[in-house]
Amino acid sequence: MSVRYDPLLTAALAGELEARYAGEPLAALGLHRDAWTAALAFADGSVLWLFLHPRAGQIVPGEHSPLSSLLSDRARWKKALRQGVLRADDWVWWTFRGLRVSGVESPPDERLLYVTLGDGTLGDGASDRFRIVVDLPRNRRNTLLLERPPRETEPAVPGDGWRIRDVLRARPGVIASGSAYRPPVGSRRGADGLLPASEWLELVEDPDAVTDARTGSADSALRHVAFTSALNLDYVIGAGIDGSGEAAYERYREVLESRGRWLLGRPWGLQPYVHHLGLEDAVRVDSLLDGMARAAADEAVEAPATEHASALAGASTVASALRRKRKRLRRRLAALEKEIEEGGAAERLRETGHLLLARLRDVPKGAASVELTDFEGSPRTIELDPTLDAAANADRYYRSAARRERARDRLPRLIANVRQEIEGVEAGLERLAETGEADVTLRELAELREERPGSPAKPERLPYHRFVSADGLEIRVGRSSRDNDVLTFHYSAPNDIWLHARQVPGAHVILRWSRRDQNPSERDLADAAVLAALHSDARHSGVVAVDWTRRKYVHKPRKAGSGAVVAERLKTVFVEPDPEAAKRLRPGA
Repeated sequence: MSVRYDPLLTAALAGELEARYAGEPLAALGLHRDAWTAALAFADGSVLWLFLHPRAGQIVPGEHSPLSSLLSDRARWKKALRQGVLRADDWVWWTFRGLRVSGVESPPDERLLYVTLGDGTLGDGASDRFRIVVDLPRNRRNTLLLERPPRETEPAVPGDGWRIRDVLRARPGVIASGSAYRPPVGSRRGADGLLPASEWLELVEDPDAVTDARTGSADSALRHVAFTSALNLDYVIGAGIDGSGEAAYERYREVLESRGRWLLGRPWGLQPYVHHLGLEDAVRVDSLLDGMARAAADEAVEAPATEHASALAGASTVASALRRKRKRLRRRLAALEKEIEEGGAAERLRETGHLLLARLRDVPKGAASVELTDFEGSPRTIELDPTLDAAANADRYYRSAARRERARDRLPRLIANVRQEIEGVEAGLERLAETGEADVTLRELAELREERPGSPAKPERLPYHRFVSADGLEIRVGRSSRDNDVLTFHYSAPNDIWLHARQVPGAHVILRWSRRDQNPSERDLADAAVLAALHSDARHSGVVAVDWTRRKYVHKPRKAGSGAVVAERLKTVFVEPDPEAAKRLRPGA
């Protein structure tokens, strides 16, 4: 009983892994040869399990890294980082320092995953240091760690300059440590895209294009067409349905262009796939990774049972929710502690206001910034709102200082509350191993809602928060870096207005607008810009520069990380990140 792969499933899985892990720091790659299992352990404690036994095959994200106990032993971990390898409990761990996942891809018409690790900008091939190759055909499932020699400076393609550092399942004379990596070279027709209908019909009319009597599957001349496989060929050629060449070509096009997420009941077990293949028992799933986890939980695999049990415990619903909640709380705690560290910011803002009032005549009208000599005789550059005079800009700095002081007074109490919540979540994770997922208290702690029969379906999670400008235009604010990409490229129109705080991390903001011949009013732009400033790392600044352009001038560089885009034809508006504006712009406010 095993999950099976074909090029379409592998390519879709690579896309999900890219979206989930691009930019994430990787702590180590683990290889357990006896169990045919590999693990990518990330710095945040999560792990991606690769169950490569012929009777398994699932790729399952988990929440509990097997490196947790080793990471707590700092001396041992530092030694492992220096040596690059750590051996513990039948695992071989290849350790990495300062490396992130720079990309996950699958070569066209192959059942291979390439997870590339680099120490530079995402997609910058020159900084790629290691590559993890996951080979997924059932008869040769494997994981290889490749290393590019330091002398390589030009961006490499798979197989160009890469050598095998270690391998899960060695094949003497073919795959061995120290040898050059040679990727498979495909030769099937249509690997670069949809095969033309004329070529397809030539193959269908081939006298050899018949069902193989020995295997009972559609092992015909169409097997030479890229992206066809034992998983989809019966459906494509029309076994039991319309088997004409034209109908088969339309099904081939349909499967090739499918972007669905399904869990199929097949004779060998639950099978995630990108298309329903006409099966009545096909069930939609949130993602292929979710389908993998459900397939792993459903299977009865005797080996490697220990590895499956530990991974599935980490991937359980309650454990995952608790881990996500703890991660959110830790980010919140870090932000609050950063505000404590910046306790002098209020005094600095008030001093800037004093300086502007003392040098009113030295501030040019309409300037975006000015350099003044402060009270200690040192030059200082001050950002200004060019629409206000010097006195009004000074007043804005005074108001910002007052907000900082009010926040500082309540920070100790907020920090204590967040720490208490983190302790409660950690205690819940410890109790989960004893009580299991049926513990109602833990499900409430994880903020999981119980689904009752007949209850309305859970609404689709949108990747943005919704606001309304003063003049009634909809404003969408991305929820996270990954949601930013989805919002910008899937929940906006070409003529919408795209905004982002300049040169600081922050949310993508979309102001819905349909006019090509006219821009929104300054008032609407200002409302959207304030939200962009508030949802950025510059939210505590007195004045924030926010860039804006049409959505059609925003592009995603190849292999760029979550939220990373390139925008052209930018214009800039300067706004004050007033928290009251966010309340005023909420729908129904």
